[in-house]
Amino acid sequence: MTNNRIPGHQVVADASCLSGTQAAMTVTSTPQPARCGTTNAHRKVLTVFNNSEFSTIYWGWSSEVTTASGTPIEPKTLMIFNVSSDIDVYLVSSGNINTRITEAI
Repeated sequence: MTNNRIPGHQVVADASCLSGTQAAMTVTSTPQPARCGTTNAHRKVLTVFNNSEFSTIYWGWSSEVTTASGTPIEPKTLMIFNVSSDIDVYLVSSGNINTRITEAI
């Protein structure tokens, strides 16, 4: 996974990812898997962009993740996960936070 937190810098993605899906997702206080609707069965890469100006979201590997136990994704930060579709990344926050999700194959 990559965390691009340097303003004005670009992130380079794996060129073997030729297509994918993207969606807006509202992250809430109930942990939920990061998905574009139903997960693409051939997913290689998952990205999570915290579209909030001020609020942090948190991620973890299980549905038990909390804002106290999760790893933070700061506002306006992109996280890239090299994970297949059989691995869920769960997101949680302390309020309703606008997030962008992509799944690439």
